[in-house]
Amino acid sequence: MLVEMQMPEGYSFVSVAGGWNAPPRIPKFTGVNQRAYREAAAAFLKDHGIAEPEIELTQVIRIDLDGDGADEVVVSGTRNGGDGPGGVQPGDYSFVFLRKLVGGKVRTTPIVTDLHLDPKPHSFSYRLEVVAILDFNGDGTMEIVTSSEYYEGIAVAVLTVDGLDIKQVLIEGCGAIGGSFIVRNALILTAATPRAQGTGRKHALTSSAGAVMSLDEKVSTHYATGDLGQAILDALAADGKDIDKLTLKDLAPVDAFHIGGWEATERMGRNLGLAAGMKVVDMGSGLGGTARQLASTHDCHVSGVDLTAEYCRVAGMLAERLGLSGRTAFHHANALETPFADAAFDAGYTQHAAMNIPDKAGLYAEAARLLKPGGAFAVYDIAQGTGGDVIYPTPWARDPAASFLATMEEMLELLPEAGFAVEGARDLTDDARAYFRAKAAEMSGEKPPALGFQVMLGPIFKEMRQNQLRNFTEDRLALVEIVCRKG
Repeated sequence: MLVEMQMPEGYSFVSVAGGWNAPPRIPKFTGVNQRAYREAAAAFLKDHGIAEPEIELTQVIRIDLDGDGADEVVVSGTRNGGDGPGGVQPGDYSFVFLRKLVGGKVRTTPIVTDLHLDPKPHSFSYRLEVVAILDFNGDGTMEIVTSSEYYEGIAVAVLTVDGLDIKQVLIEGCGAIGGSFIVRNALILTAATPRAQGTGRKHALTSSAGAVMSLDEKVSTHYATGDLGQAILDALAADGKDIDKLTLKDLAPVDAFHIGGWEATERMGRNLGLAAGMKVVDMGSGLGGTARQLASTHDCHVSGVDLTAEYCRVAGMLAERLGLSGRTAFHHANALETPFADAAFDAGYTQHAAMNIPDKAGLYAEAARLLKPGGAFAVYDIAQGTGGDVIYPTPWARDPAASFLATMEEMLELLPEAGFAVEGARDLTDDARAYFRAKAAEMSGEKPPALGFQVMLGPIFKEMRQNQLRNFTEDRLALVEIVCRKG
């Protein structure tokens, strides 16, 4: 079969032929100016001998390479790449590296590098970038395709990723590099990937739809339970509440979907220093209970984002019933890619949401982007404990595939990297144990209330609650509260 393609100016193309879906998952391109990735690049270069690197990132790409539901991050950067003999300066570099969660920690491993610590007069440099991420052999795991440009030509290589083990399996080039890179069969798919803005490459990626459920879909499916709004109203009526005259406290049994309930949210509002007229962002707003409580008690405006569309719809409905729709807004979006402008908020928080987010660095970097200088940010989250593996199911995940716990120490390391100064941090695990013991006693009464977390999560919540108490009792989980401020 002969295939002819016209290549539009500025694009790189890779063609794959086969009977499978070569791009089962779609890469997402994020900003190259995110502090977390710039600092990761600086640490990588320093570890490899460039003492004071000038950071120039060209690509930051999020992609689930192996289909396990957790995104990896591929980062490329170049300082004066592609220069010929005599043009290379000390500290010049080009690299592509992988950021991957391994054993609960984010690890950085090189894919391809060209580093110049002490260049000679005849030295020349490469410009290294990602040109495609595709499944080349139909095994469900995606390979990374890189280009290596230099003054005499270009090479394209295909690399496999197995954990942190990177292997080059194919290469083709022109100039002083030779090789063979030909794939034949029945289906041609093309993928074009961008360089950083301003380099002349266009931003695009085309593919057919994949059949593998993304992490976002897994998380959303976990929390979605049919007509949740009507189920909540029915439970309120069963508990003797007038659904046409609801109060915040009426909704508290389901609204406060976090450990400590109403009191924990009040404490967080005080820690943030909320006041009338402030604009606040809730990163992982759920049913909006925390947003409504803070908007009501502090007369501020709270904008929430959540992955689950049904939660956002119900949050808006409940806000309208409480007369708080003018002081709250709920957006169906990923907390890593919110629809808000830079420095749009006076304060922000994430409350029992980051357990489903593998990229904590990206979450905190997005929070820093959204806050004004000096804005307070609170993290109230469940963390990995010291007592061993977590027992599932839990309220945020039925199995480990959608659970990404960090330790308190890792959070305290990542927040400053994102631009926050930590002002206070507390381990509240003892409070969590007491909370779940009280909840177990409440639900074991002769007539437990109809409204509760079981409305959201179904019959499996009883097992989740038992596991939570055991996880905290055995130090498998920890409860942490951190307050910080954007520099």
